[in-house]
Amino acid sequence: MLRSLLTGLKAVALGAALCCLVPARAADVDKLTPSDSQIVIVLNIRQAFESPLAKKKGVVDILKAKMAEDPKAKEGMEALGLDPFKDLESVQIAMGKVEGPMPEGLVVVARGRFDVDKITEFAKGKPDKVRVVNEGPLTIFESQEGQKTYTTFVGKGTMVMAQSKDNLVAAMKNTGKVNADLSKAVDKVGGRESMWMAVVISPQMRAGMKANPFLANVADKLESLTLTVNATDDITANVTFNTADADAAKQVKTTIDGFLPILAGGAGMDPNAGPIVKDILAGLKTTANQKSAVVSVKISEETLDKIIKAAGNK
Repeated sequence: MLRSLLTGLKAVALGAALCCLVPARAADVDKLTPSDSQIVIVLNIRQAFESPLAKKKGVVDILKAKMAEDPKAKEGMEALGLDPFKDLESVQIAMGKVEGPMPEGLVVVARGRFDVDKITEFAKGKPDKVRVVNEGPLTIFESQEGQKTYTTFVGKGTMVMAQSKDNLVAAMKNTGKVNADLSKAVDKVGGRESMWMAVVISPQMRAGMKANPFLANVADKLESLTLTVNATDDITANVTFNTADADAAKQVKTTIDGFLPILAGGAGMDPNAGPIVKDILAGLKTTANQKSAVVSVKISEETLDKIIKAAGNK
């Protein structure tokens, strides 16, 4: 059951990444964000799906068609009484320390409308798939299929899911305070984005960068990075590399500028993705100012049509 729910959320998150098309309220982390989080991704689902450009491009219909190709996901959504395209307001994905290939401590907070009674009824009728347990005042749904996930609800408006019960319980006890490094990174976000991400560059990430010849010379200079997405008639995305000083920002820009021709050359070898990547690179520019290096890219409506078409063919 929870795997089906997660599948639906993944589809919505991927769609929102393509159609974050209207300004949002000031950037902030959810109060249920674990205090040790190093990565936060926020998707304002409802705003994206109701934006003029998303409606013009039929993004919701495209995503519904993709979900319909997965019978288990469709069955799960119907059993749970959840229409992710109508019932979800926002999704935040927070991840903790990075000590291996993937970040640890994944916690997803979804805001919207959830039929908790129907979800509970479904879970109790499928003990082989979901185990319902109580942890103090919390009712926790523990998936029994594949990689376990732990989910609870706050009223009927908030769903919280984690990779472990300890992470879930810890998130529910949080008071909205995150660590200073993540708070500093989030402060770099402008506040009008409908999709944004903030990443703290941890020692483990930095060690991985040093093993990459393109990143080794800037690894010690990076403090955090942020991604923001906005759109009107076009989609504009900005990736900002926040550094220790102005010289470091210039060095990061130089490194990025040196990598772009290699990226363009590699794109030329792929007959399907190549033209799209080249269109995107044509609208890309890099700048360095004060302590930040910024990669800005504008995706035209024509290029967006190519992306949507390519996604529909997969």
